[in-house]
Amino acid sequence: MKVTMLGCGTSVGVPALGHAGWGDCDPNDPRNRRQRCAVLVEINDKVILVDAGPDIRNQLLPLGLKRIDALLITHTHSDHVAGLDDLRAFYWPDRIDIPVYATKQHSIEILARFPYLFTKHADSPSYFVPPMKMNLIAANDILRLADARSRFSIKITAIPVRLGFCLMANSAIRLMLSGWVMMCLTGWPVLICGLSRRYAPRRIHRTAIMNRHLPGLIG
Repeated sequence: MKVTMLGCGTSVGVPALGHAGWGDCDPNDPRNRRQRCAVLVEINDKVILVDAGPDIRNQLLPLGLKRIDALLITHTHSDHVAGLDDLRAFYWPDRIDIPVYATKQHSIEILARFPYLFTKHADSPSYFVPPMKMNLIAANDILRLADARSRFSIKITAIPVRLGFCLMANSAIRLMLSGWVMMCLTGWPVLICGLSRRYAPRRIHRTAIMNRHLPGLIG
């Protein structure tokens, strides 16, 4: 399993536009330059994207990906879904629908915001084909995906407003992605979470990556 942290910034990114700028973060520290949150998980032949914010095109371009096998939506705040339109390009040239997985409520919000990505409108150009397919998921669901070399599943967990995802391969937990740390305190092999010292004299935005045997901190 290969996990790429595409972004781990705040909803407006760091630095932000306008007067907010860098805030109290040190602009000379490259770790403080943050794009919006998204994670790419590659398991053998499968490519799974978690969220697609407004930075997703710039985040994915350097990786040279040719397809997305599944897009998991944690929640529908703009910094997590505003880049859905950019993913249309993965539909070409094979014209294979991009599977999007979201809760019933989140799917309603996405379909209202990006209807053309899922349903062809009568006024749409003749050449345009909706590139995505919506799939409903709910808390405690097990999403099973398979490739030529292995089988793995994704356990859906519920937290306020958004979803968390527990990726399992060969019956073992490989990665937990959650917006609420307390859900990850037991039984996790890898934990990735954001840390913000908002009230410290010198604010810093960090990402912690820890496992059972080697706690650590980056950025």
